[in-house]
Amino acid sequence: MDDSEIDLNELINRLQGSLEPDKISKSIRSLVKNGLIEQFTNEKGDFVFELTEFGKEVAKQIDEDDGLDNFLQGGKK
Repeated sequence: MDDSEIDLNELINRLQGSLEPDKISKSIRSLVKNGLIEQFTNEKGDFVFELTEFGKEVAKQIDEDDGLDNFLQGGKK
């Protein structure tokens, strides 16, 4: 698996106890629908996700705005 790929089962395992698997799946579907990540099947047949160029731009902006909360409030002032 490429470093930029996210395996769905690995993500669910990492978030176990924090979020229910159905909420994780719903969130991922929303990210796909909004063009932030794309879903595909790797050579092993696993569903994996990768940031799109748009997703990378958003992630960079969030980082530059010192986190998601600040980004959602309109960025640095």
